[in-house]
Amino acid sequence: GIETDYLDQLLSRIFDKSSKNPFYQAYCQSGDGCPNRKRCPIRHNFEMLSDKTIQSNISKIICEVIIKDKSMVSTREVFNLIYDILVHPAFNRNDLCETVDSNFLNMYIQYSLPMLIYDYRDRSALIDGIHKLDILKERTQALDEFAIQFNVAENIEPVIQKYTSDTPYGEVLFDYGLNCHTKTKSKELKSKAFRMMTRLQRLRDKNAFDSSPVYSLYLKNLYWYNSGQKEKLYDLYQLVSRCVFDWKGKLDDRHICINNEDDTVLLYERLEITPY
Repeated sequence: GIETDYLDQLLSRIFDKSSKNPFYQAYCQSGDGCPNRKRCPIRHNFEMLSDKTIQSNISKIICEVIIKDKSMVSTREVFNLIYDILVHPAFNRNDLCETVDSNFLNMYIQYSLPMLIYDYRDRSALIDGIHKLDILKERTQALDEFAIQFNVAENIEPVIQKYTSDTPYGEVLFDYGLNCHTKTKSKELKSKAFRMMTRLQRLRDKNAFDSSPVYSLYLKNLYWYNSGQKEKLYDLYQLVSRCVFDWKGKLDDRHICINNEDDTVLLYERLEITPY
């Protein structure tokens, strides 16, 4: 697997609950006397990012973007990402104070970590890369079944309880009656709640970002290639050879079709692939 020691240490230092940590000091001081501290999304995002499992998953997400997009990510870009997933670009303290009921819930959910990390593009190449890895872009039976159950349910309180009861988000969602509002008038709010719950569950799952079989095989081949262990790439070379010959069809194991658009005439060319 991928080692993410540097990113893990970086995130750990930012969210370390130590009196010597200026970020944690600012978090503590901002809560003293702030009338919105119990419903502040920035404060709650900071608390979520203090969780070691979420930190580890954020590191894995960043590494996956680097590998799949073949990009370089600097420490500065990681710092910018942390700010982007802590603070909504339109955050305004006065708006937070004055907004109530379902409007507040819409704002609060939109300002939460699971939404900030996946919903917003064009802020950086890194955030754009992460957007492409959103679980909602996947098509799995489990996700489809959850979506159907969530959207047809009259009472989503059990789902809210299951995914947020031990998070700072849970108290706010219950206190402001998310379940009641989604029952009565807001399909948009329910849609946002679904996206939040799905992503939140993924971010808190220790095994969610373990490599898929295809991604794991790609990483192994990449490692063997860069470490000079070419003999271990035999299966990859065989796969590439099969793909080339099966692309437009073949006459035999030495001749590939170079045009299959014309049903009356097929052209074949001799091709011999020499192993590396």
